Amino acid sequence: MLRKTLSVIIGLVIAVVTFSIFEWIGQLVYPAPQGFNKDDLDALREFILQLPAGAFLMIAAGWAVGSFLAGFAEKTISRSAGIVPPIIIGVVLTIGAVANFVMLPHPVWFVILGLLIFVPVTLLGHKAVPSR
Repeated sequence: MLRKTLSVIIGLVIAVVTFSIFEWIGQLVYPAPQGFNKDDLDALREFILQLPAGAFLMIAAGWAVGSFLAGFAEKTISRSAGIVPPIIIGVVLTIGAVANFVMLPHPVWFVILGLLIFVPVTLLGHKAVPSR
């Protein structure tokens, strides 16, 4: 049980770190204007609304890679073929995305993708680890 719990926590950390790396790369490719104050929610909302689709695709790619790595790490650490731990990871990540969608505006296609990506890709990462 401890091994499964630890595998979920480590999987979540790996996912969040991966998401952050992709977001950082996205900020290099699609930088905010000079003097932009990210703490100003109105300015942040306006900036998000003007972002091109490529910026959102970069984030979605990070979500996919991070979710896959989370599922892969979870199974490697837990050594369990059970699908509950990767589903827990996927659901927690989905809840995080929903919180983001509530706080900030996003294109509809991106919201739909965000609701559908985490659980299946985390399970895919889990299934990619050969069973012992």
